[in-house]
Amino acid sequence: MKTVLKLGLLMLLALGMIAFTGCEEDNKEDVNPLVGNWSLSDMQQSAVYVSLYDLASLGKSAGDTLGSGSLTWTEFQAMGVSATVNLKEDNTFLLTGYLPSANDTLGYPPDTVSITDNGIWAVASDLSTLEINGGLYDFNGTLTLDNAEDPDSLSVAYTEIDTEMVVLPIDINGDNIPDMFVDSVFVVNYSSTVLGWTGQ
Repeated sequence: MKTVLKLGLLMLLALGMIAFTGCEEDNKEDVNPLVGNWSLSDMQQSAVYVSLYDLASLGKSAGDTLGSGSLTWTEFQAMGVSATVNLKEDNTFLLTGYLPSANDTLGYPPDTVSITDNGIWAVASDLSTLEINGGLYDFNGTLTLDNAEDPDSLSVAYTEIDTEMVVLPIDINGDNIPDMFVDSVFVVNYSSTVLGWTGQ
């Protein structure tokens, strides 16, 4: 009788262990593969600035391109751009680092500013898009992973359309040196950005 009881208890314990292990595995599977620390490893950006209104005194009409440009990761690195983001299991994030802030004057490189931001993040169930909503920084873009189950790197590509007020440099004599600056010019900024991140 005692042997049967012992065997029964051992079997119950074994079943309990299997069930517990199964729960642990289920919990592991429930953790989003993006959860963790990521370091910025790529940034590509391009922008086109279009006049929002007619600028008759400058011979420009609404819809005319007033400036355009692009920057590579090498150029951003030379400016001191770097960042890390912690995507947490509760869908909050913490972003810290040095990121570019657009210069108010068209044609001039961005400033690099120290940033600490937090907010929420969300990813599509099929891992096709990633959305970041912070107090200072937000985007919603197409997500690419090197490995959907256990990624070591990811990239996000997104576009934005913003209305901005800028300072417009004017080169009157065509020597590529501004002769005057026009304040308070309203433009529509069409920008495209690709951000690459590597797992820590």
